[in-house]
Amino acid sequence: GATQLKDYLENGTDDTDGWIHTVWTYSGNEGRIGQIYLDGDKDGEWNKNRPNQGNGLLIGARNGGEAQYRGQIDEVAVWNRVLSATDVKLLFLKGLGGEEIPLAITNIATVGTTASVESVTVTFSNTAGTKYKVERSSDLLIWEELDDDVTGPDYTDTDPPAGAAWYRVSELGD
Repeated sequence: GATQLKDYLENGTDDTDGWIHTVWTYSGNEGRIGQIYLDGDKDGEWNKNRPNQGNGLLIGARNGGEAQYRGQIDEVAVWNRVLSATDVKLLFLKGLGGEEIPLAITNIATVGTTASVESVTVTFSNTAGTKYKVERSSDLLIWEELDDDVTGPDYTDTDPPAGAAWYRVSELGD
């Protein structure tokens, strides 16, 4: 099974921003159910074999690499659990105005080793005299505010968590 974006767009979908938020979930050995969501809503569900039968994960192509996607793919994320329909809807809404749109992070530098990171410095585009909020997440669903009085262009997290972490920077309003 797969989605048909052509049908999705022809059915009156509001795609004025030019992007379609797409999520694919797979339950693995627990039911082998694959689900695809477009702009926060489930578009299809199928009983599926394991993706790509043990080969590398392909994003934007079929097994074997044929029929490649034509377009742009942005902000790819992979979780170590199956996202619920609620998780998917929240990710979609937060990315489309549910919260402030993050500024461009231009560099992330770490101090330490891959096993033990001591600090993370985030560099972002900024405007002189403007204050920014820096947040961190370990799952892209729950965001922890680290500081809301940053003038930029750098912020250093001196207590990064073990494992993966994502950062975002938002300009504070007046």
